[in-house]
Amino acid sequence: KSEWIKNKNQTIKGIVTDGDLRRFIIENGNLDNPVSVISNKKFTFINEKKIHTAEKIFKENDFNHLPVLDAD
Repeated sequence: KSEWIKNKNQTIKGIVTDGDLRRFIIENGNLDNPVSVISNKKFTFINEKKIHTAEKIFKENDFNHLPVLDAD
């Protein structure tokens, strides 16, 4: 499971997975921090024009999450 972190313009700025949250709690335990502290800002994604490459990316990287973003 994951949640996307967006700015006011609805641009995705990061992703937080259930694993990210669990690791943060175990390592730090301070849930008063903003979600931006936990989020992965350098996440892998593909654009909708390259959707045909998704299966290969999943297999090569052992991903559970791969956002598909607009081509813009």
